[in-house]
Amino acid sequence: MTATETSGDIVIRRHEPGDRPRLVDLLELSMLETYPDLKPFTRSVLRTRVEVEFAQYYALEEKEIWVAEVAGEVAGCLWVMESFHPVTEIPDLFVVNIAVYPQFQGRGLARRLFTEATNHAHKLGISRLRLFVNPVNQAAYSLYLKLGFEPQTHEMRLLLP
Repeated sequence: MTATETSGDIVIRRHEPGDRPRLVDLLELSMLETYPDLKPFTRSVLRTRVEVEFAQYYALEEKEIWVAEVAGEVAGCLWVMESFHPVTEIPDLFVVNIAVYPQFQGRGLARRLFTEATNHAHKLGISRLRLFVNPVNQAAYSLYLKLGFEPQTHEMRLLLP
């Protein structure tokens, strides 16, 4: 795939500054799916957290963001950045965010976005992609398994009375 590829009414392209509002929405969507503890927060508190997270990653020069459009409408995105596993120190391409709006899911957009990330990793000489997923999010978890991701350590918690 190239920086901009069209297939029918689907376009995968690099992000543009005007995409910011949709990228923020998609980041919030994926954060809520990955971290359900965020759901009780008020809309303004949640949006503040999302904006902080967005600003932190968006400021990084080494980020790559691809946008999936369907019939000219932003339908999803995938953000990656060059990274090293925090424990093994093996280079990887870290998936900061992958999200597709619910009304566009099931059309292969995430798969096509991951193809962009995989091609980008190969260009950089990186042989691993890494991401976080909440195993409760079965749709995402199943997709990642189908794409060849392997489960690693699972974060666990114990809620104390």
